[in-house]
Amino acid sequence: MPVLSRSLLRLPKRFDSAKRTAFINRHGFIPDAEDIGYTIFMKSLILTSAFIVGTSIYSYYYNTKVQVEYQETPLNNRLSEEISEFRNRKFYSTWYMPWRALQLIIGNRFDKFEYVEYKRETVNAKDGEKLALDWAWLSARNEEKNDPSLPIVVVLPGATGTSGANYVKVQVNALRNNGFRTVVANQRGSVMPQVTPNFFNLTHLQEDFDSIFTHIREKYPDSNIYLMGFSMGACVALKYTATNENGKKWV
Repeated sequence: MPVLSRSLLRLPKRFDSAKRTAFINRHGFIPDAEDIGYTIFMKSLILTSAFIVGTSIYSYYYNTKVQVEYQETPLNNRLSEEISEFRNRKFYSTWYMPWRALQLIIGNRFDKFEYVEYKRETVNAKDGEKLALDWAWLSARNEEKNDPSLPIVVVLPGATGTSGANYVKVQVNALRNNGFRTVVANQRGSVMPQVTPNFFNLTHLQEDFDSIFTHIREKYPDSNIYLMGFSMGACVALKYTATNENGKKWV
């Protein structure tokens, strides 16, 4: 009997004399440890494959509606109407990465590791805390164009991200290779020891980034400044440009 056929048989975990005799009469052979181990492996493989295929089909074909959740206010209702075309579309993930967890696993395992050479600069926050700015060196082809009027992109990582996160370095390399002076604004306490008892919180975020942007504007008064944020960093950037007078003028 082929090994594959043996592996798919319902082999009992334990054999007494009656079970052994019944099994031999039915299948014509005596199972050994290799048969039982291979059976367990094949059953696990089949069940895992069925789970992956089933959830992939569900994620790719059925769980594709774009959902927008917001608080009911006149402004939010108007914005929702503006993006009605977007809300009616469907989102199709990459066929071999239908789940967020699988995207995270594959991304961390197979993404190319980016290298960026930074030059660190510290900025004083309003409460005396030290904030770290990591400036990326310009690419070789843009080195000769190293003038103070180059456009600047300030990158704001997510809540747990820093300038060393690979997703940040991927964007930093892309920006600097396209002629942008790029700097990563790290959150207080994320890459440097804190010197004040005021730990990271949402109140300090706006004040910290105002100190950072004021410093950058004073250092490069002729450059256009752009913001790029990830996750919470995007929320901070949006709020800063919408509510802070310096953000409205400079960004």
